[in-house]
Amino acid sequence: MKNTFILLFLLLSGILQAQMSDNMTLLDTWSDPTLVTHSGLIYNDCWGYTAPDGREYAILGSAEMIHFIDITDPTDVTEVARFDNLNVNGTTGRSLWRDFKTHDEYAYAVADQQTEGLIVFDLSDLPNSVSKVHQSTASFTQAHNIYIDEAKDRIYIPGSDTHGGGIIVFDISPANAAAPVEIGAPNMTGGYSHDIHVRNDTAYCFHGNNNTVKFGVYDFSDAQNPVLLGSMPTYANQGYNHSGWLTEDSQYMIFCDESTGREVKVADLTDLTDITAPASAFFNANLDGDTPLNNIAHNPFVKGDYVYVAYYNEGVQVWDVSDPLNAVLEGYYDTVPSTTAGNFDGVWGVFPYFDSETVIASDTETGLYVLRVNSILPVELTRFTAALNEGKAELNWRTEFEQDNDFFAVEHSTDGNEFKEIGTVKGNGTVSAPIDYAFTHDNPQDGDNYYRLKQTDFDGSFEYSKVRRVRLNSDMQVKVYPTLLAAGESLTVDFSDKSSFDRSYRLVDAAGKTLRSGEISAVETSFTMQTENLPAGVYFAEIQAGNRTLTKRFIIK
Repeated sequence: MKNTFILLFLLLSGILQAQMSDNMTLLDTWSDPTLVTHSGLIYNDCWGYTAPDGREYAILGSAEMIHFIDITDPTDVTEVARFDNLNVNGTTGRSLWRDFKTHDEYAYAVADQQTEGLIVFDLSDLPNSVSKVHQSTASFTQAHNIYIDEAKDRIYIPGSDTHGGGIIVFDISPANAAAPVEIGAPNMTGGYSHDIHVRNDTAYCFHGNNNTVKFGVYDFSDAQNPVLLGSMPTYANQGYNHSGWLTEDSQYMIFCDESTGREVKVADLTDLTDITAPASAFFNANLDGDTPLNNIAHNPFVKGDYVYVAYYNEGVQVWDVSDPLNAVLEGYYDTVPSTTAGNFDGVWGVFPYFDSETVIASDTETGLYVLRVNSILPVELTRFTAALNEGKAELNWRTEFEQDNDFFAVEHSTDGNEFKEIGTVKGNGTVSAPIDYAFTHDNPQDGDNYYRLKQTDFDGSFEYSKVRRVRLNSDMQVKVYPTLLAAGESLTVDFSDKSSFDRSYRLVDAAGKTLRSGEISAVETSFTMQTENLPAGVYFAEIQAGNRTLTKRFIIK
C-alpha cells in the first residue's frame, strides 16, 4: 500500500508539474476514460449555457457523444446527461468535430461526419434532464459549424455537405425554436465558408484557402440574397482562414489561421471597402519558444476587453485587447505542455461567457477544463443562483473579492419588470477572499418569481446583478408528455397535486388560435389530449386550475 501511495504521489506530482500556467487557476476537470477515439482524438468542441435560475452548464463533444455537464460549482463539476447513437436512424457513428450553440432554453448541434443533421435539445428541465426534441437531415446531413444571431433569431450553417459553396439559414423565432425552419441557402461570393460570425444580419465569413475572398463581410438582411459589403483577399502571414470573433464595438475582427506558425490577426473593419490586417497588430505568446514559430491558433472568443484563444499546442491564451491594435498577454493555461508543436492535439475550444467569469476549455485528449483568470475577476458577485426548496426560494451568491461593499438588497418581481425590496444582507466591506451569501424568500408567489441583487457601496453607489427566475406551482403539479409526437399520437397530462380546483385545457397552434378545449375534473389524475388530424408543426397545451395556467410546447412531426 505504501509503495502504491508513493507511486501515485509521483505520478500526480508529474502531472501537476507538467501544467504550465500564468494568471489562470484550474478549478476542476471532467473526462471519461471509457470514451472511444476518432483519428486519435476523444473530445472536440465545447460551449456553455446559463439557465434562467443562474445555474451554469458546459456542453462537450466527444467522438460518439454529446455531454451536458453541470459546472455551477466550478470546483465540483458533474455530468447530468449524455447522448449517443446520434445518427438520424439512431445508430452509432463517430465524428471528429461537433459544434454547439444555445439560444433561449435550447441547444443546437451539428457534426461534420456521419448522418446527424441538425439536432435540437430542450434544456428547460435542467438540472434534472435534457431532452432531444428535434433532429432533421432535410437540409443537410453533415456540417462543420453552427452560429446563432441571437438578436435576429437565426441559425447559420457553414460547411455543410449539401451546400458547400454557401450558407444555410434557419429561423428559430419562438414558434420555430424547437423545430428550425430553413429560410435561405444562398451561394457565397467567397464560396465555401469554414466558419461564420454573425451580428444583427451582418455575417463575417472565413473562406479557408479561397484566393479571391479569404475573409468576407456580407449583409444577410435577405437570407436568400446576401450582399458582399467588403472583403480581404490577402494579408501578411496568411494561412487557412479559419475563424474569428468581433470586438464588442464591431470595429475589429480578431481571427485565426489554422496553419502552423501563423500569428493571431486583427482586421480593421472601420472601412469595409478597405479591410486590412496590419502586421503590427499580430500577436502570439509562443509559450514553447520555437524559432520559427510552430504553434497553431484555432479559435478566438472576445468578451469585453479580452480575447480568449484556443491553441492546439499551447492551451488557452487570454489577451487584453482594449486597444485591439496592441494586444497584451493577460494569462494562459496550457493543458498539455508536452504536446508536440505543429500537430493538432491540445485545446480545441473555449467558452468565456458565463456570468460567474468561469472559463471552460476542451482538450482533445484530456477532456473538459474549468478555469478562472485571476486578475480580471469582477468586483461584483461571481455566482448567483435561485432555486425552489419546499415552496421557498433559496438564493445563493458568491463574491471573489469586495471593495467598500456595504450591503446587498434582495429584490423580487412577479413580472420581471417591477421589483420590490424584500430584504437585505450585510456585505463585508473590503476583502480579498471568496465570500458566500444566502437569502431565503419564504413566500414566493404562485407562478414565475424573479430575483435580483442591488449591491450598494458605503458611498451609496450601487449596481444590479443579473435577474434569476424560479417558478412555483403551488396548486397544480402537472407533467405534459411527450414533447415530440408522431402524427395522430395523443398527449398525456399527469397530475400529482391534490388540488380541489376543476381544471380546463386548451390546445393552441403557433399563431395563438384555439383548436380544442374542454374541462378536466379535479378527481382525474391523468388526462389524454387528442391530436388526431393536426398537421405537423408547433403547438401549445394550456392547463388551467384556479388562477394558475401552465403552458407546455410540443411538436407534431
